[in-house]
Amino acid sequence: GQWMFKQFCEENGIDSTNLYFSDEVWFSCLENTGRIQWVDDDELPFPTEVGTAWNYPRRQCWTTCGVGFKGKMQIFPIKSVEEGKEKKGFTLNADRYREYCLEAADIANAVPQDKWFLQDGARCHTANSTKAWHKEHGVKVVQNAAYSPNLNCIELVWKEMHALIGRKCPMDDGELVKAILEAWDELPQGKIDAICGHFDTELALVEEQDE
Repeated sequence: GQWMFKQFCEENGIDSTNLYFSDEVWFSCLENTGRIQWVDDDELPFPTEVGTAWNYPRRQCWTTCGVGFKGKMQIFPIKSVEEGKEKKGFTLNADRYREYCLEAADIANAVPQDKWFLQDGARCHTANSTKAWHKEHGVKVVQNAAYSPNLNCIELVWKEMHALIGRKCPMDDGELVKAILEAWDELPQGKIDAICGHFDTELALVEEQDE
């Protein structure tokens, strides 16, 4: 659990200054904006019935960040095409994780030899083929403790991104993609650095809770 994760970090000298955080997230055209938009009763922008998330534009994304580092934002396609088959909803399996994330973001070169790459326990992250890719490319991986989003500071970065995207009020898929890229470009590196610094505090709390 978290205690074993803390021990691993201590044994390997891992802290917020030599750790790159990574994860996937969903962004949509219904991000909370805090703004009021007037529309006619018969022209609601998106149907919002319970359980119908696909009624409005949304995109799954992935990136990595750390102190002094902001990776490339990867926006996944809505549909995927398999040879001889029609387009189906995009699913992030191990092969696509390597293609659309690790290789597309050039993680092999983006993560310096003195840095550690943090990912959670999603199946595509822990697949043997993914582990082999990391080993082949010399990427040092630290696996986040299960059920511990507090130790993956990119979750707090996502919170900032949700707010930035919401303020842009995207209304369709094209506007959403544009808003995601603009928001990521606008998010200051200093803000990311401050957020990533929370890792040291959270790791210290693990020790206090387990004593």
